[in-house]
Amino acid sequence: MDISLLHSAEVTVSWAAEHAWAAGEGIYRHSVADYALWCVLSGEATVALTGGDQHTAAVRASAGSALLLPAAVTRDIETRGGAHWLSVGLRATLFGRLDLLRALEPPRVWTPDPEAFDRMAVWMRQIAAEWTATALPRPGESATLYRLPLTRIPHTRPRDPFAEWTGVALAMALVAALWREWGAVDPRTGVASAAARIDAPDWLTRTLDRVRREPGVEVQSLARTADLSEAQFRRVFHAWVGVSPQSYLTRVRLDEARRLLLATDLTVVEIAARVGFDSPHYFSRLFRQHFDAPPARWRHEARTPNL
Repeated sequence: MDISLLHSAEVTVSWAAEHAWAAGEGIYRHSVADYALWCVLSGEATVALTGGDQHTAAVRASAGSALLLPAAVTRDIETRGGAHWLSVGLRATLFGRLDLLRALEPPRVWTPDPEAFDRMAVWMRQIAAEWTATALPRPGESATLYRLPLTRIPHTRPRDPFAEWTGVALAMALVAALWREWGAVDPRTGVASAAARIDAPDWLTRTLDRVRREPGVEVQSLARTADLSEAQFRRVFHAWVGVSPQSYLTRVRLDEARRLLLATDLTVVEIAARVGFDSPHYFSRLFRQHFDAPPARWRHEARTPNL
């Protein structure tokens, strides 16, 4: 896979937490739908996996190690001597249909060099700090520090739009770190090893790169970038990405508009023009459909602290 395609990956966070379990604690038959990335800060934990592609597998992670657990499995977690670790639930897809984390063939446990481990731990702890638990913590504990007994590990959610933005950005950094570690990317060519390769045609790489740089570009111009007729471009783009070029452009434009609303003081009219909408009214209507509020109100609520 051309490493530049990672810019087009969609990364989501389903939970973020810090766990501190005493000796002998464990949780059994715990089902999770998403991938789990761990950084073990102290102690040791054993995870037995059933379901998904695993049938039955067991991995052990100790202090200083990182662990990537597969999605759609049932887990038995035991900490005979106690353990303290960070975990983040992740999904990372390309074109809405290619699973980037499955391509790395989890479960994987490894020992990053100390600098890389500390960097991952800082990112994960920051995501956890931006997330709020749906279950109340014990007195004196942070909202993301969990201890047993629990029938399940609580889910968490971002505190506000800034927290979500921060969390997703850091999660993308984590996915990039995983691909650097396990995708065997040749730094000279940007190409991954066969085990983690997701090949895409050159025209698609050029097209997505241009959309990222110029969200206001039109479909006709993208077809010329791809060196295809417009009809052929629309057909093959949909086959690869899963949506029409116009739908993809609209999503990118709205995401860029949301970023500009948070990060700048540009007016709604100026933002609409910058991301490629000729009509501010049409832009506002689309924005409301996607984000449940018109742009001005969304900006106000996003910038107003939750008290």
